[in-house]
Amino acid sequence: MQTQTFLQRMWRWLIAPSQEINEPDQRRQATLLSALLLMLIIGGALVEVITIFTTDQPHYTGYWDTLIALSPIAVVYAISRTGRIRLASVLAISLVVAAIYFTVPDPAALAGKPLSQLLGIGLPHAL
Repeated sequence: MQTQTFLQRMWRWLIAPSQEINEPDQRRQATLLSALLLMLIIGGALVEVITIFTTDQPHYTGYWDTLIALSPIAVVYAISRTGRIRLASVLAISLVVAAIYFTVPDPAALAGKPLSQLLGIGLPHAL
């Protein structure tokens, strides 16, 4: 039998579903949701740490925005660790929809711009 490292054991503990969930398929879904939410939290925190160390702004305060953005995800993660997996799933989807809604730029600013510019695609000048 293969031994697990400390990080593997900790990861499994962090994404393990609640003991209240008995059905195997629901346990897999709960594990997947917890892993997804945890990766969003870790990824967001990692990007912010990199930004803090690489920014040239002396009074950078963007970490507050990241903290505010990651807090609801952390709450949904905490809910996902309980037996209320359906509630956590609905909240996670709602957060994604809200994030998309609030990050879409003003439609007036998009008017008259080519699709390649809106999508951020750098097309060759020959086209």
